[in-house]
Amino acid sequence: MSQDKDNFFREQKNWSKRKLAIIRGYLASFSKILGSTTKQSCVYFIDGFAGAGRYQDGSPGSPYLAAELAQQYCNEQRPYHLNCINIEENEENYRNLVLVTAPFNGLIDNYFGSFSSNLQLILNKIGKCPALFFIDPFGVKGTEWKCMHKIIHRQAPTDIWIRFDHKTIRRLSGFFDSGTRGAESKIQNLLELYGISRPDNLYQMLQGDLPEERIFKALSLYVGKLEEEFRNARGTGYSFGFPIVSLNGEIKYHLVFASAHQKAALLASETIYSVERNRNHETEEYKQRKSGQLILFSTEPTEEEISLFISEKLSLDMKRLCAGEQLGRQEIYMRIIRDNNKKWFGNFSSSHFTKALSLLQAGIDPVITARDGANSKEKTIFTFRAS
Repeated sequence: MSQDKDNFFREQKNWSKRKLAIIRGYLASFSKILGSTTKQSCVYFIDGFAGAGRYQDGSPGSPYLAAELAQQYCNEQRPYHLNCINIEENEENYRNLVLVTAPFNGLIDNYFGSFSSNLQLILNKIGKCPALFFIDPFGVKGTEWKCMHKIIHRQAPTDIWIRFDHKTIRRLSGFFDSGTRGAESKIQNLLELYGISRPDNLYQMLQGDLPEERIFKALSLYVGKLEEEFRNARGTGYSFGFPIVSLNGEIKYHLVFASAHQKAALLASETIYSVERNRNHETEEYKQRKSGQLILFSTEPTEEEISLFISEKLSLDMKRLCAGEQLGRQEIYMRIIRDNNKKWFGNFSSSHFTKALSLLQAGIDPVITARDGANSKEKTIFTFRAS
């Protein structure tokens, strides 16, 4: 195990805390919706790279957070239940995982070994129950495309969150033309990650003049393949990537979401925003602590001013994307989060969206000329003027 891996569970970093808050928030909504609307009374959470269950500083990891939610459902005697499955291949982490999750006996199952080696056994176990997969590797090893294919093609509601490590992918991409010893195995890791057989094809797909361009291409290729695979399996597919950023502004990795359902994509976007909305404020506090300076007179905009600014920007994109059409609220939402390299995903709330619709109906020459329901209602149809 590398030194970075050894240090990973010592202290929960700010970006890891936000990542887990996103997963926990989405799991709560996913399990409630699927548990209440499907014939199956069980919902599964599969943590493919579970780790030790807790960080050494006492902070709860994803297995513990999910188990707490499962216990809450039991205590509340809900008509559905949440089952948690954890996989961990490091022996020391696995022993700690078993100890940490012991109080939740009956709600969790822990598997020792790699995610890929245990996957088929787990798919057999969960059957046709709805399942949320959280695939959070350190690097890319163990997340082969053949695993994604199996998960996506299972015959039950399935959503996926994946930690996409663009730094590791950029490092491995450097071996395409390096000619160094061991380069072939490094390239093979990339080929297996993307499910692409020819190195020359993948090399061309990942090339770019600037680092930012290469990161964008690596992420877009992966997100696009997830969407395509869901479409092949279910007829529809939606996938998005969101940068997880440290308080000093460094993109640590991307959190990728994939599902066959539009409503799931909307829920994922709103869940991210609910967690990330305070990051800018936390970043300013971090910078103040680092500099040792206290800002006595803040010139920062108010929350209301920021909210209006977001809604105004949304309204401009709505006007451009929906001109001359009659569209439902959900259709408009999907156009927004899929537009312009999916820049809006995770960056606004439902209230911002509703306010943007209201702005387009104001004034003497409104952009939205008619609607058959309230702005906030999912089934409302909005009529946009042609130009």
